[in-house]
Amino acid sequence: MSGGNSEHDLDEFDPEAPEEREIGRETVDQSTGLGSVVAHFYRGEMSRVTTWRGRLDTTINWAVTIVSAILIYAFSSQGNDIVLLAGIVIITMFLGIETRRYQGYDVFRARARMLQENLWANALDPF
Repeated sequence: MSGGNSEHDLDEFDPEAPEEREIGRETVDQSTGLGSVVAHFYRGEMSRVTTWRGRLDTTINWAVTIVSAILIYAFSSQGNDIVLLAGIVIITMFLGIETRRYQGYDVFRARARMLQENLWANALDPF
């Protein structure tokens, strides 16, 4: 690839091309320390992905628990219609929190996936 960072250069990137697989092959073939650095970087990225996924799971668990409690209370007797409206507001808040957390999760997931596809796949199968 050329030194520029234009859209044209990015469109021409082919991870299957032999010249683009050099970094992966170098990681395995040579003892440059690059493999160790990249392995620690990858481990850190996977840790971030796991942390963000845990945050998503926590939000989902709270949302399900609160919605269940609201529905049980609202349908347990007559005249609890306002509780359903409060439940809609609470669910909207949880969806907002979930959206923001998913955006953070998606950034780190995409970075880890990029390493898996373009570095580790090339390093483990350089041909």
